[in-house]
Amino acid sequence: MFKLSMNRINKNTLISKIKKNHQYVILISLVAFYTFALTWIEIHKFQSFQFPDFDLAYADQGTWLLSQGKYPFVTVRGAHIFADHTHFNYLLIAPFYWIWDDIRVLFFLQSFWLALGAVPIYLISRETFKGKLPFVFIISYLLYPALHFLNLENFHPVSMGVPVFLFAFYFLIKRNYLPYFILIALLLLTREEYPFTIFLIGIFAALKINKKVGIATSVISILWLVIAF
Repeated sequence: MFKLSMNRINKNTLISKIKKNHQYVILISLVAFYTFALTWIEIHKFQSFQFPDFDLAYADQGTWLLSQGKYPFVTVRGAHIFADHTHFNYLLIAPFYWIWDDIRVLFFLQSFWLALGAVPIYLISRETFKGKLPFVFIISYLLYPALHFLNLENFHPVSMGVPVFLFAFYFLIKRNYLPYFILIALLLLTREEYPFTIFLIGIFAALKINKKVGIATSVISILWLVIAF
């Protein structure tokens, strides 16, 4: 009887927690659905020979070479993997090939990373709107045709900057500057054009949030732009 009553208490506690945090349950469910749906479509396209081979081969070979600790000279392009673009986030992607060295890992990572952008959008919109209205912004983001095109056109490590930018903006408006600058640094390592976007974030921060933080952001972006080019 004691065990039975304890099970009921645990079950009721779990149900009450789910009800209390139902918005997060919905958010996680939407992220998971987008991730697996878009990953499935990408794999189907790949297996049906619907992808152009150049960019995929470039990403796959470069990632595999990095994961094996080999010199990442990509024979598809005839150049070092970082000679074309400053996609230093390949260094963060490569360890996933230790788990499964297959190009399908790249499809999953890209879909999951883009889906993850829904989380900061929810957190940002919740700062202004209450109730269920933030989900309008989440669904709009996940249904945005340009997001699908970015995801399904090919694999591009630059796409992983989308949620990083959104999270950075969230921490900026929350005045939580340590994770903000960490994410800004990660964004700068994603591609050489991102300093232009970050420079504008710095102007926004200087005018609306914190002058010193804004100036530091813009100066860092300019310095990295010079170094990258």
